[in-house]
Amino acid sequence: MYNLIRKHASHSENIDKNQEVFAEHEKATHMHFVVQGCVMYRLRHRHVEIQERQWLGEPGLWLNWEHAGQAMAATHCSLVRLNCEKFREIVSHDSPQAEKCARVFYMYAQRKGRHMNDLLPDVATAGVMARETFMPPQAFDLSKCQPASNKYNSEWHPQEASGWQTLWTSPWNSSHLASSSALILTMTTEMKRDAILLYQTMFSQNLQDQPFDWTSGTEQCLFNNRVLFLKRLTIFLAMGKVLFTDKDNSSDFLDWPYPLASLLCHGGRLLLRLHDIQPREFINFLLLGDAHAWNWGQGAPTPIYTRIASTHSVKVDATVQLAETRLRGASALSLSGRHLGMDLPDRKAHV
Repeated sequence: MYNLIRKHASHSENIDKNQEVFAEHEKATHMHFVVQGCVMYRLRHRHVEIQERQWLGEPGLWLNWEHAGQAMAATHCSLVRLNCEKFREIVSHDSPQAEKCARVFYMYAQRKGRHMNDLLPDVATAGVMARETFMPPQAFDLSKCQPASNKYNSEWHPQEASGWQTLWTSPWNSSHLASSSALILTMTTEMKRDAILLYQTMFSQNLQDQPFDWTSGTEQCLFNNRVLFLKRLTIFLAMGKVLFTDKDNSSDFLDWPYPLASLLCHGGRLLLRLHDIQPREFINFLLLGDAHAWNWGQGAPTPIYTRIASTHSVKVDATVQLAETRLRGASALSLSGRHLGMDLPDRKAHV
C-alpha cells in the first residue's frame, strides 16, 4: 500500500521563496512534507516555522478540511505533496484500519474544536493515534463489536446518507486473507454494523425526532407487523439457543458466541428446528403473536408472500439431523407455495 501511495498519490515540487503553499480557508487538497528549506505557517497572530522532515495539512487526509491558516515558503523549498483524495481512495480499498483511523482523527478534531489547525496533531499525538489505530489485534474481542456512544458522536444513530451506505457495505477485501489481524478487524466491523442495522430496524418507528409521513395506514400497519415479526424472532433465537458448526452438515455443534444481530444481517441464513409445533403455527406466532391466529387456507398472511423459486432447502438425513441443501436448475421451482418471503423493514427508506 505504501508503494501505491508513493506512486499514485504523491509528487515532489520545488517552490521559490515567498511563494504561497496554501491560503487560509482554502479547501485542503494536499498534505505537505518539507524535504528541504523552510515554510512559514501563519495562524491568526502566530508564526511557526516548518522545517525539514516536518509537515502541514494532515487534517485534509481524514476530514473535509479548509486550511485554518496560510503557508508561505520562507526560503527556496522542496516539498512532497500527498494528494488527499487519492490517498483516501487507496487506503479505503486496501486498509481495513482506514475507517477507524478517520474516526479517531475526527474525534480528535472534535476535542480540539476551534483550536484545530493545519499543524495538528503534533508528532507525539500522531504516534499515539497511529498505534491505537494500526496496532494489529492478535485476538478477537467481542466487546469491540458494540457501537460506541459519547457526547461527540453516537454510532448507534447514523446521521448522513453516506453513513447508511457504509453500514450496508462490507469492509471485506480479498487481501485480508493474507492477514489474521485484518480478518479480525473485518469481523469486528461487520458485527458492529449488524448491531446498528438491527437496532435501527426494530426501534426506528419510535424515534419521535424524525417523523415519517406514511403513504397510507395500511403501509404503516405492514411496517409495524414486520418489526414485530423481527422482534419475536430475535427473542426466539435468544431463548431457544443458537448453535453452529464449522463443518459441512456436521452434528458437532457449539454455542453461538456472537451478537444475535450477526445472524440476521449481511445475508445470514438460519436453520430452525421445531419440536411439536408446525411451521405455519410458528410463523403465525412470529407475525401475529398467536399460533392459531391465521387460517392458511386463505393463503399466506400479509406481509408474507409466496415465492415460486428458492435457492436452498432442508432435509432430514439418515441420522435424523437437519441438513441444508442447495437447489439447482428447475429443482429450485416450487409451485406449491411452500417457499415464503417477507421484505424486512429498511431504516434507510423510512427516514
